[in-house]
Amino acid sequence: MVYVPPLSFEFASAGECAWYASLFLAVLAPVTLHAELSGQNSGYSKFTSNGPDKSVPIPTRVGMFFLYFCPLIVALAVHFSAVESSTYNNVVVLNIAAHFVKRIAEVLFVHKYSGSMNVNTTILIALVYCLHSFANSYTAQYDMPLEHQPSSWQQQVGFLVLWFGEFGTVYYHNLLANLRQPGDKRYKVPSGGLFKYVCCPHYLFELIAFIGLAILSNHVVGITTVISMTGYLLGRSAATLKWYQEKAKAKTFDTALPQSWHAMVPGICQSVLTATLRGVAVSVHTEHITGCPIRHTPTPHPGCDHTLPDLRAFPLRWGGTPLHSLKLAVFKSTLIMHWHGFRHRMGVLESREDVSR
Repeated sequence: MVYVPPLSFEFASAGECAWYASLFLAVLAPVTLHAELSGQNSGYSKFTSNGPDKSVPIPTRVGMFFLYFCPLIVALAVHFSAVESSTYNNVVVLNIAAHFVKRIAEVLFVHKYSGSMNVNTTILIALVYCLHSFANSYTAQYDMPLEHQPSSWQQQVGFLVLWFGEFGTVYYHNLLANLRQPGDKRYKVPSGGLFKYVCCPHYLFELIAFIGLAILSNHVVGITTVISMTGYLLGRSAATLKWYQEKAKAKTFDTALPQSWHAMVPGICQSVLTATLRGVAVSVHTEHITGCPIRHTPTPHPGCDHTLPDLRAFPLRWGGTPLHSLKLAVFKSTLIMHWHGFRHRMGVLESREDVSR
């Protein structure tokens, strides 16, 4: 069974802080999905100038090196600070470090960058990666009871899944890097492998790598990491698909997009992700708290004569940085939740008055 540490409301240790931080990032996964699907994209790659982050641009290679180097240092610091290490400790923590070493090598020797990325986005992503790196490394090194450590066969399965995902990302990153000739800065329609079916197979294999890490660690922090990365990668891939479709309509590409092209997972299209956004990002917590689900149609919920206005009529507005927009997203969802609960209570009161009369 996956190890879930007990929640403590007393003074939190470093391991508990790591667990809480990872849980917090997993809870924010629907918000991240909302941001990417609603056009509030992180400011790098295709969305550096089009996204809401208007901070100072820096060379993409420098930014990417920074946001992968920082979590690498975190993982190595946790590993080498340990007085004693078991085979399990070494396998998990060193594979986390190897993940970031591989990404740094790709930044330096594989990727061909033609633009810049915004400094606020760079710092935010680096912080998120550092939290994930610390949470997974520290819990594996110090907060994993011996009786809950995975068996050798589970570690082998996790290792194979992890590196299947890692080699998959290398393969598709190489395909993307070789799309353009030297000096050509135009975007191309990718081809080869799963690019026939999806526009972001490298995101799919990155997620597979995180699933392998979760199997390898057997700790709930690995699962919360997968949830957090799923929200981001699904939203980012759907935004990328939309970007390709808009450029194809403008006849920017030399070749047409593949038919029935999806975002990240073959067979799952962008509309499914959008439905997931509207069904999860807001409706879940409002329905469970108020007892009256959000309705975007005139049909009222039984016992509730009031409907919530279409969420699309209230787009989020960025304040210049991804972190600020994240706060706005949570604040907006909270306001909608309280508004809906108030209207529901008003409907109940009105029905009670009618009965008393």
